[in-house]
Amino acid sequence: MPKNLFVRGIAEQVQKQDLQDEFCKSGALAGIDLKQGFAFVEFVNDEDAEHAINRLNGASFFDRALSVEWAKNKDGTGGPRTGYLG
Repeated sequence: MPKNLFVRGIAEQVQKQDLQDEFCKSGALAGIDLKQGFAFVEFVNDEDAEHAINRLNGASFFDRALSVEWAKNKDGTGGPRTGYLG
């Protein structure tokens, strides 16, 4: 089951491919949904998603500090065993 991360602090000029190139360094990706200033990054498994959080949360990316955390469900719950349903 894919594991979803919520990523904030994304610079305007960042493209989906930029995120893919950076996040795939942590493991296999299932998908990326890029919005203005934030994204949902979906990993194939927990371990890769956890690695991305540990590696990229607070990291500089296009001169902005990223905030990377587990995505929350519509009911406000979240974590490694659940994904974003929105």
